Amino acid sequence: MTSIYIPFLSALGGAILGALFSIGAIFVQAKVAERRERIRQAVMLAMEDYKVQVQNTVIGAEVYPLSIFLHRHLAILEAVEERV
Repeated sequence: MTSIYIPFLSALGGAILGALFSIGAIFVQAKVAERRERIRQAVMLAMEDYKVQVQNTVIGAEVYPLSIFLHRHLAILEAVEERV
């Protein structure tokens, strides 16, 4: 192999590696953004569900904590995403 091909192959290999790492970073960022959006939706749904429960609860009765509603809505959204 002549010395002319070594820089060419090095540049080509670097470009391919750079492209692969860029695609990997985009994939990771998309997953993180999906998860963040799912959590945001679950929080909004849980808060609305909690408000309804508080408004419709008889005086003196207990309402489950907000974390229970959040856990339930997260589980529902994750189940829906798995089936899509």
